[in-house]
Amino acid sequence: TDEEWARDAMDGFLYEAPPQVSVLVVAVLIAVGFVAERALLLLLDDSLTFVLSLSGSLAIAAAFFELIRPPMETREAHDRRAAQYKEFEAFAAAQLAFSPSASCHESDIVSGFRLFYPKYRFSSTEITDKDIERMMRRFGRFERTPAGYYKGIELKENELKSVF
Repeated sequence: TDEEWARDAMDGFLYEAPPQVSVLVVAVLIAVGFVAERALLLLLDDSLTFVLSLSGSLAIAAAFFELIRPPMETREAHDRRAAQYKEFEAFAAAQLAFSPSASCHESDIVSGFRLFYPKYRFSSTEITDKDIERMMRRFGRFERTPAGYYKGIELKENELKSVF
């Protein structure tokens, strides 16, 4: 709907504008381009070669910046990631024990998270191991070694480990 795309655009999420808005934006950009071209031609004493070279160079730069721009996230994906992070915080509160002398590897945290939530038991497209590791880094209350160990935490013993 009209309200949804405008709200998504204002909040910085991926959106698809209605065709009328897209046509209006294209028309405005063409008009601005025409005015800029005429102004440059007047200022540069009808140097058409320079104006065409400048416009081509700017178009290439604009295309490059569009290609390297990070992809935008949809509102649904953002809400799903926020819900998964809340689940990770609940897992951390229930399953991570704080101990100055302890350490725990990322892979142990991933497997512990998957044991804690049956819906994430197997690697799937819904949540990957990298997503869980990213949530642990975002949780960020612990020092991580280059080898992937977190200092100062350990996983509590889980009754489910003996089953699987």
